[in-house]
Amino acid sequence: MIDSLVREKLTKINTVLAGTPCREHGFTSGTLGLLYYYFHAGEVLAQADLTATAYSLLEGLFNDLNGESGGLRGSFLSDGGAGLGWVVNYLQTHGFIDFDIDNEFSDLDLFLFESAQSQLMHDNTDFLHGAMGIFHYFAHRKQTPVINRYLNELAGPILEKAVETGHGIWVRNHGLQPAKINEVNFSLSHGLSGYLLALMGAWPALRDQEPVEQLIRRGIQFLMKYECPVDFDGQEYSFFPFRFEVDSKEIHRVNRLAWCYGDLNEVLLLYRAGRLLGDERYIHIANRIGMQTTARRSYGATLSQDAHFCHGSSGLARFYKSLYQETGHPVYAEAYRYWLDMTLSLVDGEIEANNYADNLPGLLEGWAGIGLVLADHSLETGGDWAKAFLL
Repeated sequence: MIDSLVREKLTKINTVLAGTPCREHGFTSGTLGLLYYYFHAGEVLAQADLTATAYSLLEGLFNDLNGESGGLRGSFLSDGGAGLGWVVNYLQTHGFIDFDIDNEFSDLDLFLFESAQSQLMHDNTDFLHGAMGIFHYFAHRKQTPVINRYLNELAGPILEKAVETGHGIWVRNHGLQPAKINEVNFSLSHGLSGYLLALMGAWPALRDQEPVEQLIRRGIQFLMKYECPVDFDGQEYSFFPFRFEVDSKEIHRVNRLAWCYGDLNEVLLLYRAGRLLGDERYIHIANRIGMQTTARRSYGATLSQDAHFCHGSSGLARFYKSLYQETGHPVYAEAYRYWLDMTLSLVDGEIEANNYADNLPGLLEGWAGIGLVLADHSLETGGDWAKAFLL
């Protein structure tokens, strides 16, 4: 049963969302994300009105996409065709809609494949706004001959994006900042962690796994070279930097603990790599770092002060739930509960203050993402909606 307090907060969130029109149709900040929330919440809460709203939003979305107004911005997972593909595939797979995705989306899939190829040629390996998000979508489709060909034909140029060094590999991402050709980014949302986690998610469908294994190991080798000792007296809490210039002598850390970037990204990467490759060394490192993160709860140690998913308390709650699912360690379950309670304590004040006014229905920085995490509370294993964000 869902906690009465969780249900109360969800009711308030749904009231806010009911009076909020979407300004765009994208996944992370528009109609696709909002209906993703409504379908999931309607099922978990057994509220037919939420499900009916989800169907209405989906019908309106398709009407717009089939009309002259369009509504999506290209190919990316965040606000383009890969986001549409992910959501419709999720709804069809979970029995919400009857949709022949292989036939109806054949043109879309070809467009996404060709777009990913183009993005890779320009070193755009971004997860949210580049080729890796499209690759992630193909990895979670039913592996028909066509989809599997797209996935494997993208795998080659994806592997070629690895920049070799004497101590491992990293990847350029010119999607957000094309001028910074030597910037290393470790994050899940835009950097090395997301790149490697997406490859691991595609692992079962890849025809040639050996070079992928070597790349994963080389990526982790590079990552571990930059592990830094924590310094509580100096208020340096992060083990890993967020981003830095590859030739720089100075490595600056940020005490962010979040879905988008920070130590939890690397911890999840290490757990998954250890399990996938049967390497206990990675799991031991993940245990050492991950368990220590659970003691980081102040603003100074996390930079978390809001409830939203991207770098707020609800994202931390869902991340720790994922780590608990990965490991079964009770310390992660306790951290999940702490950050869930923190989210619940923030809801009323944030509604009153009209937080997220610029993007109320957003999944990453709005109420829909917070609502998904709260609705997820009644599910012991967590809804697999979070696979969209590599969790």
